[in-house]
Amino acid sequence: MHSESKELSVRRALIRFLRSEEGGRASAPLSGVRSQLELGEFQTSCVVESATGISHFALGGEVLVDIRVMHPQMLGAAFAQLEKVELYEGSRLVASGKFVRGAHEVRASFRGPSQSRV
Repeated sequence: MHSESKELSVRRALIRFLRSEEGGRASAPLSGVRSQLELGEFQTSCVVESATGISHFALGGEVLVDIRVMHPQMLGAAFAQLEKVELYEGSRLVASGKFVRGAHEVRASFRGPSQSRV
């Protein structure tokens, strides 16, 4: 049961942090930033970490990340079934994107400079 819970606590996603003129952040967040993940009728705390080893997420560009929810045991299947990523800081949407399932989906979507490393 523990490994099943661990599988549901982290998912890979391709997201874009909004620039300040789009209503997003004023400065680039660091890998490991904490945000609130939209899960339909509620939000949950999560940690957003680089999946490619970068330390800062550029605003306005797509980045491959691992999203780790803080309390997976309380979410049931909601996190596992989620397709769209919407990250908030307070009431402000700061990033959006989608969860990815495999390397082929990442390559088809990712347009960043390190595409060949993915």
